[in-house]
Amino acid sequence: MIKSCTVKSLLWNNEKNHDKIWGWVETSSGNLFCFWGRRQVIDRDGMTTDGKRPSLSFKKHAKVADLENVQISKYRKGYKIVPVNEVENIVPGFSTFFEYALTTARMMGKVRTDDWE
Repeated sequence: MIKSCTVKSLLWNNEKNHDKIWGWVETSSGNLFCFWGRRQVIDRDGMTTDGKRPSLSFKKHAKVADLENVQISKYRKGYKIVPVNEVENIVPGFSTFFEYALTTARMMGKVRTDDWE
């Protein structure tokens, strides 16, 4: 799906007025990043239906255990597991823009990190 990283987990909260996703990936170099944002439909040109670039936030993590702890807290807040092979069904166009969004965020210094890293 995505060339330089593998989606390890995707959660979706569509309760009440929410339509948000949270997940994490591992890059081909072994880096771990979580991502979150509003679920948006993305066309094949990588734009949302209102003509804007989709928006995701990212945070780099040092350990899988840290990501699993955050994931547990998301379950408690009403997020549901989305099978990784269903990512494109929940977020149409995800693979089109995800790698671009992560690369851009990294280049612009907009990836959060843990304080102790």
